Amino acid sequence: AGLLGTELPYFDLPDLAGGRVRSTDFADTPLVIVFWATWNAPSADEMHILDEYLADDSAQSRLVKIIAINSQEEKSIVASFMNRGGYKIEVLLDESGAITESYQARNLPTTYFLDEKGMLQEIFIGILSERQLVKKAESLLE
Repeated sequence: AGLLGTELPYFDLPDLAGGRVRSTDFADTPLVIVFWATWNAPSADEMHILDEYLADDSAQSRLVKIIAINSQEEKSIVASFMNRGGYKIEVLLDESGAITESYQARNLPTTYFLDEKGMLQEIFIGILSERQLVKKAESLLE
């Protein structure tokens, strides 16, 4: 809870396509970050829920950006999991676990909600239902 109301640690991580994504890429955009792993069943379920949320064409799903940061797994494992599930969510790779550590994400999945100023508004540990996700994402836009 020490991170609440603060600006989250900077990250610069590779995505599955071989590009780099930085936390600064999301300036002025409300952001939802989910830390997860393929071996963790609740995390896998969360990917499905996030994907359904992204498939929903409502306004707030376009205004709030969602990224999933995979914690400490090899790219090939993550890529095959995403391909098997047909998931569209943007995944970044934290193979060393350094970013997971700096965000104090000790249980998976852990979801962080940041407002458009990059300030952390809420941390949710465990599976987030689509309804909860919608509600929390909308509150970032208020």
